[in-house]
Amino acid sequence: MWSAVRRRVAWNVLWPGSSSGAYAMVGAAAMLGAAMQAPLASLAVVLKLTHSGFQIMVPMLAATVIATAVACYIDGYSIYSARLPPQRGGPPRRSGAVSGIASNAGTDGLTTA
Repeated sequence: MWSAVRRRVAWNVLWPGSSSGAYAMVGAAAMLGAAMQAPLASLAVVLKLTHSGFQIMVPMLAATVIATAVACYIDGYSIYSARLPPQRGGPPRRSGAVSGIASNAGTDGLTTA
């Protein structure tokens, strides 16, 4: 209980006037931006779907840009380009099984018999 109170107090100190539900909006925008590798598009989607959140635009933008940079550094592929075959001159694909996917999985992530 006390940790929730401390988070609420810290949030109100950093961004006065915003609710605790803003955590979810900031996290959703950051996760979507990192997965899509498109931070501005994810901000537009989150703002359009919620019809609110304009008062927390700065933390959403900061979290989305940071999450996108980390995702680009770790993998470099968006959810749209992850299944496309590599092109000449593009970043090399990682070999081996990705954690969470069986080692006998095919290129589409489905287990082959």
